[in-house]
This record gives sequence, structure tokens and C-alpha cells, in this order.
Amino acid sequence: MAKVVYHRYVGTKDKQQIDKKIINLLSEKQKFSSYAIGLGLKFLYNFSAGLPKNLDSIKFKIKKNKLTCKIKPEAKALMDKENERRLKNFANACNLNCNII
Repeated sequence: MAKVVYHRYVGTKDKQQIDKKIINLLSEKQKFSSYAIGLGLKFLYNFSAGLPKNLDSIKFKIKKNKLTCKIKPEAKALMDKENERRLKNFANACNLNCNII
């Protein structure tokens, strides 16, 4: 699963398709998980603008079927429409509703 996540979200900057032989190594559950993990990693990378320190400004909480994302006031500018869309896609892939505070 790590190889699929790496190839899809780290190793292919030009957004090439993953070789089907690699994907077929995974079970359906693993494919689902690696997709969700990849969406989460992509959101975090974009939100942080490539600076790990920016991740100190965001907290997540999961309760029942809701993912709550709390952002410190000084980091609100990092949550643009594109990042909001990415976070909602991640939550959806995890079968969660999303709430941004």
C-alpha cells in the first residue's frame, strides 16, 4: 500500500497513471485506504504550503461520523476554497461529514 501511495502522491509530479500491476497488488480495502490516505496527504501538503510548521495551526477531531477541522485564526488564509474542497474530498473518502471551524 505504501508503494501505491508513494507513486500516486509523491513520486509522480506529472500526475501519471499508476501502473495497473502495482494497483492490482492491493485488495479492494487497501485500494480504498490508499486513496483516502493520498487525499489526506495532498490536503495537508497544500494547506501547509510546503512548510511543516503551518501544520501546528490545524487540529482534527473525529466524533461519530464527523471530521471537525479547527484552524487557528492566524492560519485562516491557508484554508482557501481549493483546500476546503480537498478536505471535504478526504472526509468523503473516509465516509465522514466535514465541519471546518
